Amino acid sequence: MQNISINTSVNSPFTGFNEKICHARKEAGLETRKECTKPSTQLKMASLAGTVVTTLAALYLIAKHPSQAGKFDKNASTLSNMFSIQYDKPRTLLALGVGTITGGLAGGLLFDKKENQGAKLKEGLHQFIGNIAVPLLIIECGFGIIDKYKLRFPAMKGSGKGVQIANIVIDKLPRILTSLFGIAVGIPLGNTVSNACNSLLFQQPDHRKLKVMDYGIHADEVFEIAAFVDGSGKWKSVLGKILPITYGICGYLTGISQEKSEVTSRHCKNVTTVI
Repeated sequence: MQNISINTSVNSPFTGFNEKICHARKEAGLETRKECTKPSTQLKMASLAGTVVTTLAALYLIAKHPSQAGKFDKNASTLSNMFSIQYDKPRTLLALGVGTITGGLAGGLLFDKKENQGAKLKEGLHQFIGNIAVPLLIIECGFGIIDKYKLRFPAMKGSGKGVQIANIVIDKLPRILTSLFGIAVGIPLGNTVSNACNSLLFQQPDHRKLKVMDYGIHADEVFEIAAFVDGSGKWKSVLGKILPITYGICGYLTGISQEKSEVTSRHCKNVTTVI
């Protein structure tokens, strides 16, 4: 018996032999990997529509300004306030996050296959805990420490316009750095916490990796920093319009989530066989 190495790449003269080898490896369960199927256009539209509807509902309720007694102000001008809300409290952002995720999840569940329900529930938990709740909790705790101990950087001396602008930034710098720290640490930590929660709830290991879009909902931090520096209120108005969109990413991604299925490669290259 002699060992002969045969190049069975797709472009080799042994193409027919290559197909047999690939078929045998497929039957043996080799060269398989798990991939998510692409969501259909109908599912994308349903997830987007659901997210928009419940986001508007959340904005409507938030604009009513709940009183200390827990009742809503029926006389509040909601339509004019819906896109000029001051997002200065974590509960306001949490309410917005719940609204966006609920709509995306509902739209996805209604217009997708039953076997993808688990993936959507897991992603919804990831989005809420990992991308919203944990980062906000860290930022809020940081703000509380700053306010309690009155942590400030020393101001610059001088009276010029440049010095005045610099002192505005310096005055807000502890909050700016805390916000950036909350995002940098909170999102990876939240992803770990949500993985643990999903593993416990669904009784199977969950190893979701961080995605670029996980940081996408915090693009509003750029506008928040601008709002800190600019005292005219112009950027706060922009922030009120941007936040519902950035948080809407959470709901949309929840709705289009798909379960991973095993995919077998159709081609195999440079197989060494024995004749």
